[in-house]
Amino acid sequence: MAAKRNIYTDGDYLEANPDWHEGDASWKAASILRLLALEGYAPRQVLEIGCGSGAILEELSKSLPDAGFCGYEISPQAFEICKRRSSERLRFVSGDFFLDASHSSDLLLAIDVVEHVPDYLGFLEKLGPYGRRHVFHIPLEMHCSGLMRPSKFSYARKAVGHLHFFNATTARDALEASGYRILRTEFTHGSSWSPSHRAQVRTRLMNLFRSAASSVSEDFASRLLGGMSLMVLAEWTSS
Repeated sequence: MAAKRNIYTDGDYLEANPDWHEGDASWKAASILRLLALEGYAPRQVLEIGCGSGAILEELSKSLPDAGFCGYEISPQAFEICKRRSSERLRFVSGDFFLDASHSSDLLLAIDVVEHVPDYLGFLEKLGPYGRRHVFHIPLEMHCSGLMRPSKFSYARKAVGHLHFFNATTARDALEASGYRILRTEFTHGSSWSPSHRAQVRTRLMNLFRSAASSVSEDFASRLLGGMSLMVLAEWTSS
């Protein structure tokens, strides 16, 4: 039997996403910083699991000058990208986060990771003890517009490796069921904030409707039309 391919280590993910979503780093980092500011939390050690290009950590390091940063990445192709950003305050590790017993953090990031993990509840529970606070960014792909186009889920699975699909309620429920207490949340608007998305004519048109729906309720807009994700600041409470 042929060995099962791993899209992250075999190079397939890089082929489909050559910039490893580097263009989205600035607005994702800005969302993280807003949540930290609202909570009045200033981490001194920040870790990111599945750091990709490393651009989010680099952006955060500009606004958190007293903190140290470390990113873990299993993809050798992504590691070649992120290690170029290494500095005295910013380092990167190639390999499995859970095999390195030396790490601990004030803030642990899992940005667009949960939807890729086969056992996401087990992953969340295992991740809990490694950080005083955690930030998760979870795409909200389970919405009315998406359900009318089931091929969208097949595309997300093949193009970006998504194994699970959430709305805001199921994302929060998954975190709480895994032992986290949610402190702050923010809806992010990747369809309008991401340079690659807003360049598409169809997306720009849909963003007009998303903007109108969001003026009523961002949660309503995410359930109706999608194009949004949930950024969550949480603490792990299970012993």
